[in-house]
Amino acid sequence: MYANPNMGTRNWGSGVNEIPGFMCHYIEADEETSMAEKRRMIFAPEINPASFVLLCWKGEDRNSWSVRDFSDPTVQANPRYAKEFPFTIAHLLNLKLVFEAPYHSTKDRGFWDQLTQEFNQKHLAARPSASARRQAAGGAVEKENL
Repeated sequence: MYANPNMGTRNWGSGVNEIPGFMCHYIEADEETSMAEKRRMIFAPEINPASFVLLCWKGEDRNSWSVRDFSDPTVQANPRYAKEFPFTIAHLLNLKLVFEAPYHSTKDRGFWDQLTQEFNQKHLAARPSASARRQAAGGAVEKENL
């Protein structure tokens, strides 16, 4: 059972983490909390200005991390690794919209598509679109302060 005060309680079950370089095993009940601490659903406009993405990391130093974007079911959600980004994991973890994510296989596309939609609907539905923000700013591209 996974409890997130912002998303309610949901039975996520156990899964296998198949991201390359991550330890693969089935989660025992007492491990679920520590594994959940290594995954977050984040809203990072620098990565996707319209959707939450999944942030995963391994190790205490958090040097090895990746992001998966499940916002478009027609596009494969391959991991994008830290070296592809100009910012650190500390930057991502300090964004305003950061929530715990369950330790669940990223191969279960339906699960992640649904979870991403739930986060988007709950936290982004009332936000104006990027084009609406640009139009309100007189056509200038504004830097989003999240």
